[in-house]
Amino acid sequence: MKALLEYTFFDNTTEQWLKFSVLVLLAILLKKYISTILGKITYRPFRKFSSENETQKFTTLLSQPFQFIIVFSTIYFAFKSLHYPSVLELQNEDF
Repeated sequence: MKALLEYTFFDNTTEQWLKFSVLVLLAILLKKYISTILGKITYRPFRKFSSENETQKFTTLLSQPFQFIIVFSTIYFAFKSLHYPSVLELQNEDF
């Protein structure tokens, strides 16, 4: 099993690709729950300005942008953890 995790593909081990895949998959699966929590936290300072409890409406409005930010930032940081193939002659700063 250890030899399988050490196999190199595009200058990254299978273990690194597995971590990358798990991070992206978790972000995709948990984006709705995390965005709901972030929406509720973001609404707290604005509660005193609304006449009724509009948490659900506020959270719904912010859900899509938060989901995009969560998935995009996770993919960005997951890619930063990988090494670019030496054939491409790129550095992490190039992106």
